[in-house]
Amino acid sequence: MIEEIGIVREVSTKGIKIEIEATEHCASCKMCSKGEDSKRILYISPDKDYALGDKVMLKVSSKEVNKISFLIYILPLLDLFLGYYLGTLLNDTIKYEYLPIVFALSFFAASYIALYYLDKSYFKNKKKLLEVVKL
Repeated sequence: MIEEIGIVREVSTKGIKIEIEATEHCASCKMCSKGEDSKRILYISPDKDYALGDKVMLKVSSKEVNKISFLIYILPLLDLFLGYYLGTLLNDTIKYEYLPIVFALSFFAASYIALYYLDKSYFKNKKKLLEVVKL
């Protein structure tokens, strides 16, 4: 489990703004936006009331990190190989020399298009990924 300690810097009706120190996990996460110096800014819609200056702990389970890593890094490669394989199967009947490459690149591109829409829906809902605990 990845745990980070942050401070509530802004409270509004839309949500809260949490400032955390950048750590080694920040390079691979990209869930926060860059703040000043080594600070990271995270905007969330909490289910509890927080006040300005509250210390909070952000927790992300290793299972969620592994699932997201698989979706971002492994799934496109699997789609690339699947597309190439299906292209070679169809190449026996169609006899087009570049069909496996076209299929491989098409499946690869389709996986990133799917990730784009998944990012808009699933990853943007940080409540599913983050647990915020008041300290």
